[in-house]
Amino acid sequence: AGVRLARSGWGSDPAGHRRGLLLLGGLAGAVGVAGALPYARVLGAGVVPDVVDGLVAGVLGSVTGPAGALGAVCLGLAAATLGAVRPGAVRPRPGTGRGAPVGPGAGTHAVAALALLGRGSLGVYLAHSAVLALVLAPWAGGAGDRWGSAAVTGLAVAVWAATFAAALAAVVLAPRPGPQTRPEDPQPSERQGRERSSAT
Repeated sequence: AGVRLARSGWGSDPAGHRRGLLLLGGLAGAVGVAGALPYARVLGAGVVPDVVDGLVAGVLGSVTGPAGALGAVCLGLAAATLGAVRPGAVRPRPGTGRGAPVGPGAGTHAVAALALLGRGSLGVYLAHSAVLALVLAPWAGGAGDRWGSAAVTGLAVAVWAATFAAALAAVVLAPRPGPQTRPEDPQPSERQGRERSSAT
């Protein structure tokens, strides 16, 4: 599904496919939530479940979990485009009637940060695994023996959010190239010289 999103342009240009991302995200997210509810009920009961109930809930959650993940990605991309601008967009300057290039907004930075995490997904995965192991493993922090599912899930979300914040900071603080003169737009004197030469 991720490969299809990339090849179709939905991942590289989410602002141009916002409606499709919202639709796919809503449908896939609904499937993921529906499949997770039985397992959440089993975990929330606080007792050892019946073997059949636990097996069915676990398998259902495992099968529909990727759909929920896809829905989260699509909805995240759609939400990140709320403040994004399309390439080449211009904003009229007050009182001049001329357009000025629109700088990158918060949504543009968020999409770039997500892309940065995607390009370094293996390193991000290893970093997450190392942090969670140091906190939860019995040979390290040992919190996994004391914490419940909600606390462990909260830790995982917090670790990912910290990684995203670091990627967002890297995108925002990255140096940007200055404006360049396009070769097809010569200076006025050069353009006038060419016009005189062609007239001669």
